Amino acid sequence: MESIVEITKRYMQHDHQKQVCIEKLKDALAKGTITIDQLLDIAISYDELTGLMNFNYFKKTVSDILLQSNATQKFSIIYINLVNFRYFNDKYGYEAGDDVLCDFAKELTFHNKMILCGCRDSADKFILFSEMSNYQADENMIKDKINYYSGYFSERENKKYPGSNISAKVGVYIIEDKTINVLHAIDNARLAQKDVNELGAKHNIYNQNMKLRFWQSAEMMRSFSSALANREFIVYYQPKVTLSSGDVVGVEALVRWQKENGKIIPPNDFIPQFEQTGAIIKLDLYVYEEVLKQIRNWVEMGLDIVPVSINLSRCHAENKNLYDEIMGLTKKYNIEPKYIEFEITESAFTNNAQYLIEVLTKFREHGFNISMDDFGAGYSFLNALYEIPVNILKLDKGFLKPSEVSAKQREIIKQVVVLAKNIDLNIVCEGVETKEQAEFLLGIGCDMAQGYFYAKPMPLEDLKHYLNNEKVKQQLRKS
Repeated sequence: MESIVEITKRYMQHDHQKQVCIEKLKDALAKGTITIDQLLDIAISYDELTGLMNFNYFKKTVSDILLQSNATQKFSIIYINLVNFRYFNDKYGYEAGDDVLCDFAKELTFHNKMILCGCRDSADKFILFSEMSNYQADENMIKDKINYYSGYFSERENKKYPGSNISAKVGVYIIEDKTINVLHAIDNARLAQKDVNELGAKHNIYNQNMKLRFWQSAEMMRSFSSALANREFIVYYQPKVTLSSGDVVGVEALVRWQKENGKIIPPNDFIPQFEQTGAIIKLDLYVYEEVLKQIRNWVEMGLDIVPVSINLSRCHAENKNLYDEIMGLTKKYNIEPKYIEFEITESAFTNNAQYLIEVLTKFREHGFNISMDDFGAGYSFLNALYEIPVNILKLDKGFLKPSEVSAKQREIIKQVVVLAKNIDLNIVCEGVETKEQAEFLLGIGCDMAQGYFYAKPMPLEDLKHYLNNEKVKQQLRKS
């Protein structure tokens, strides 16, 4: 006779047989082959929606398996986060979201015998317990499985729900010590998942360096609010010049973190952490307000004003208040939008692209400038140039490497500039470090340049001296 465990497992893997499972449970109860207590145990041990174990039962099951395993058996914890699920719910509704979660739950356990059990940790997060026969072979198995989750499953759901763009971020912890607290193993797998770079691979296998980075990130986050309140974040400015005349025609606002002891932390050491936690949204708005204050000062002093470009993190795809917050600050300081340029990278449109496009379109209608930043840094898609309402294209500094620009690179840059010109985009190239690079860019029709050849990022007082230095202006014009 089929056991209650087998019935439940089959229910977990075949949602369409849910009614059959229920009827069998009723029949078993009527015949006395199971008790009310056993039925209650099932009810409190499994997730009602997906049929997977709940967290507590999963934790107990994993602990029992580890204790009863022999010395040759190896296991791993796999932590999975569905990316873009929140946006999916917003777009298609919770009923469709539940359908996706059930589909995913079935895929997790049904297609791999090495998966011993699984649970739903929260709305869009899942945990699996997997047996491993061979470290290297199973690492490849894990990678194959992840590619399946992020590939085939994502494609299939996109066919059912066009534009859903659901994918998976996966963290893996390989259990070396079977006496480990199961919660610690799950935490390590979760940490590996959080450490996944959204622009790179979709999975991570845990190592000790991740924990070190986690604690460093946690320490930064603990001091973020006080640093913001104490105005430890300083705006630096890097000039942009027109290649034809050498005139400064704009500046980019860049942030530096100056600790109370005077130590300056470069952006690469804190921006990634703030993007992971979402704190970058507050920091971007802080920088924007600082820039608006400065532009207001320039206006009141009767100075000539050049546009200031401000970076918008890809995290603003999650900021439903972006438009209202930007417009509110702009009106507060009474700044004309023509003095503001928002720089945003292509990667920002990976998540919730339609929302960002709608917001940026509104900004363009108000007169703000929109720049596609770091174009060419990864795999640039030309359709982005007509889908996204940009009026400035900013070529990535990778186009101009420290070594001499090759003939192939020259032709690529030239064709990108020609294309952008044909669709009425202004072009700026960052990372210009030599006179030869500047001359090459001028020769192919690039409008503006930015880089150490002209000036490094500098604090406000240094920028004032820079702009007022006639020798600098003359030197730029000669170059």
